[in-house]
Amino acid sequence: MEKGTVRRAIEAMAHEMGGYWLRYYNSRGRVSWVGRTLGSPGGGQAEALRVVSVALTEAYPPRRPAQACGVVQVRVSDGREFSLLAATPAWFERAFSKFGLEFYFGPLVLFVGSLEPLTARRAARAMAAQGDLWFCLYDTPRTTLPQVLAAFKSRHE
Repeated sequence: MEKGTVRRAIEAMAHEMGGYWLRYYNSRGRVSWVGRTLGSPGGGQAEALRVVSVALTEAYPPRRPAQACGVVQVRVSDGREFSLLAATPAWFERAFSKFGLEFYFGPLVLFVGSLEPLTARRAARAMAAQGDLWFCLYDTPRTTLPQVLAAFKSRHE
């Protein structure tokens, strides 16, 4: 592969995805799961990933944790930050009906029983115990679940 081709690909990814995958590929190690590291011949051991902070943002509707959606912002020990779309099943069911969707595929949604800080921290720690694979799969920066569903509906009407 030529350096020019790689550079153009990186520039296109940065332009189209706002740097989303660049954070994934620019990690200090390699993407890992269950204590293994992708890309190394023997599947070498990955460093333990530790959750440094978890914050709930963009909660909607506010003050209704049993029927809400929001964004879980997670910072891990190697400095990376991940934005996870989260929702309770009750909120998602209502939104699915409101948008008149027959189906959905797109950014992954972290389903929680209640959109509360403690639940978000527990989910983030459980994800970190598996390495960074789940964070990389669920990471959806700069958006909210209502925006994602509205965009999905407009593309599939």
